[in-house]
Amino acid sequence: MRVRGTDKDGNPFKEIAHTLDISPTSSRIGSIRSELKVADQVTIVYRLRKTDFLVVWTSLMSAHKYQVGLQSVGRQRQAFRLRNRCVRPGLAKQSP
Repeated sequence: MRVRGTDKDGNPFKEIAHTLDISPTSSRIGSIRSELKVADQVTIVYRLRKTDFLVVWTSLMSAHKYQVGLQSVGRQRQAFRLRNRCVRPGLAKQSP
């Protein structure tokens, strides 16, 4: 997936990231190199579909690589077009 937005210093960024967990309205993504702040808005492009998300948490995993918890914004639901699969609710909550 592609992620774009503005980093904590106000600089625009575009990156390739991957999902670690997803639910119909939230996601935990990895391999983000830009440092983000809670409440920042980012856009995810996945299979030609754009969806806006709010950053709900960030965690530095290694030198310059972050995991980020995201929650979908507004009426945009089913960003990842999940079908009736078993998904865990609340995945955007930070893991210990």
